[in-house]
Amino acid sequence: MQELEALLQGQIAPQAVCLDNLVELALLHAQPESTEYEIIDLASNLLLASYLKQAQEYL
Repeated sequence: MQELEALLQGQIAPQAVCLDNLVELALLHAQPESTEYEIIDLASNLLLASYLKQAQEYL
């Protein structure tokens, strides 16, 4: 979870986040009203946006 918080604070790049760990955390914290869920949701959106930007650069 600390890795995701560092991502959201801009301390690490999206490419530094392991997707497998993100999926594991999402499975553990599946309650939408929890703070952890919100952090995972925001981090997921950042990762997806980063990968989309990379894909657009290749096109």
